[in-house]
Amino acid sequence: MLDLEEFKDTVAYAYRYLTLEFFSTVAKHKNGMYLTARLKGTEYKITDKVLRDIYNFDPSIESRHSPMGFKVDPHWAVISPCETYKKSEPSSGLISDLAHVVIHKYISQMIFGKKESNKVSEQQVFILWSISHDKPVTMLQYLKDTLFDIRNDTRRGPNLGHVVSKLAEYFGVEADEPPIRAKPISRKDLWYAGYLLNPHTPKPVTKRASYKTYCEEMGIPFPDDESQPEAGTSAGPADENPNDEDEDELNANRHPTHETIQPPPLIDAQTGASSQSAAPVWFSEYEARNEARWMTFT
Repeated sequence: MLDLEEFKDTVAYAYRYLTLEFFSTVAKHKNGMYLTARLKGTEYKITDKVLRDIYNFDPSIESRHSPMGFKVDPHWAVISPCETYKKSEPSSGLISDLAHVVIHKYISQMIFGKKESNKVSEQQVFILWSISHDKPVTMLQYLKDTLFDIRNDTRRGPNLGHVVSKLAEYFGVEADEPPIRAKPISRKDLWYAGYLLNPHTPKPVTKRASYKTYCEEMGIPFPDDESQPEAGTSAGPADENPNDEDEDELNANRHPTHETIQPPPLIDAQTGASSQSAAPVWFSEYEARNEARWMTFT
């Protein structure tokens, strides 16, 4: 349904400095028709064909985005017990079907470049709704958009290093640094996130902490029985965190560790000028590394 057969079979790993270089130089051209970015000092052109070649995206599947005038409330009610979609983005704990929860976690991290997957965007509602109605959706345009848009996110660093590593492999760029392996989504993750009663039994959406929070916010009685309402009813689930605060937002206020990749400067695609008065930490680190490498040749 998501045209991700090749994508999901790929072993995810990233190269720190290649990722830094890519996201510090990526630019959009011809209204998003293609991107350019540098890898090891050479500029490469990232087109739909390049991404299709790498991930075997099916060109026959229409690139479906949420249409203009998309009404998110009725679509959200299909995949959750909630009648109303919160504009602050609702909790992923309000997704009724555990399979949809796993899909959401996967595309949040692997396609939309989020470290955490606590919130559900309108685009993701559209994707999950499409899946529930057996309507295929290609992730090609979403991935290409994120490769550019993620550089402008001042709260999160570029988290699509696994895509950059595949681009480097495609273009024949050799990395001179050790890879960083991605951590797969496990049953333990679902357990700690509050989606399981035990290792083999999903927790009903009405028993999740976030559902109770939703009921309190909406003034809906919290049911005491064990029954689970069908998706689309007036009851609403909730997510694993009663306060429902995005972990990315919490982490944004912390000092980055050595594993953290900071966001790049905002560079104008035409002039190449940075819109920031001071470069981010990782960009300065990238420049320092390049300078150090240059000194070895002088």
